[in-house]
Amino acid sequence: MDISDLFPPSDLLQKIEGVESGLRRRKRLSSVGWYGFIGTSAFDILLEIANSGIVTRLMKLSGGTIPQWPLFLLFFALIVFFLLGTWSTFWLQESRQPFRYTCSIAPFTAISSATTPYPPSVVEAMTWLPYDITRLLKERVQRFLFAAEPKAGEGQAKGEKAVKSGALSSESHLHIHGYYIVRDQVDAPGQFEVEVMPRVRIGQEGSAEVMAQSTVFAIGQDSELVRKQYGDLLEQVYHSVLSELYRQLKEDVRRKIDLLPTNRFKAIALLHEADDYARSNTLHAYEEARELYLQAAGMLDPHWREPVRSGALRWLWQLRCAIHSGLARLRRIASHLRPRSGEGEIIISRGLI
Repeated sequence: MDISDLFPPSDLLQKIEGVESGLRRRKRLSSVGWYGFIGTSAFDILLEIANSGIVTRLMKLSGGTIPQWPLFLLFFALIVFFLLGTWSTFWLQESRQPFRYTCSIAPFTAISSATTPYPPSVVEAMTWLPYDITRLLKERVQRFLFAAEPKAGEGQAKGEKAVKSGALSSESHLHIHGYYIVRDQVDAPGQFEVEVMPRVRIGQEGSAEVMAQSTVFAIGQDSELVRKQYGDLLEQVYHSVLSELYRQLKEDVRRKIDLLPTNRFKAIALLHEADDYARSNTLHAYEEARELYLQAAGMLDPHWREPVRSGALRWLWQLRCAIHSGLARLRRIASHLRPRSGEGEIIISRGLI
């Protein structure tokens, strides 16, 4: 096995596929490094405590022909484990955009019997619907790239080799489809309405789907759907689909951010997500963006985290705030000589604007 297969690429956060699996692999490697570093340090301390010793006896028994190889070996192991525990902080590139996803949209299926065909204008409009939703997503949201839907089992069978070869896996794929029906309005006999019921899922074919908010649109007595009416219907369905997409992405994005190595990485990723939410024009978009901005600021400044009510924990929180305030003053002074020292404060300020 190639050793490069063990380490995620440095531009992992700029990719679409394999981001979460790569971050999990990074976390496992870092955990091995830190556990190894702690274990080796403990063993080294025990050797020093037992100074009457293991190493000394070895030297005496060997007549000085064997070097102090146990100490050199321990020192080398400490360096290796420390680098393994911290490699991602200097190897992994910070995200420059929100997490991206591939997306596919299938035709909307009519719910009808063969004896009651729908008006041709409605059938034609529903044929346009997936293509127009695709166009609107492409124009208004930059985080979605459109690709064919992966088949069931394809992502798991190919795994990370599929990601390296450029094949599409299902880890970060969104699929949209739906149904529509034309029927009488309940409160207006003789008047008709079309109801569109979109469905959204993350993952491969066969994964659980969530039904987005249904769109009910009145089309009048002749049950014909004219072009202007179709434009209004399209906007309503689009906002329903987009709101459900972002609702489902929220948990997936949170899980990926939790896997990032440091609070700085997490804060930058949260800022990109907040910017994307603010531009999305979805239901509750600004409230969600505000929450993400505050989380980004709280990652680097404990003052912006929710205060702890418990006595001992609240004291620790106050101590962290005091330490952060002192370090912030030092960073502001150091930024005159080394501008990068003030980047953390800039990130916090962006989250609070």
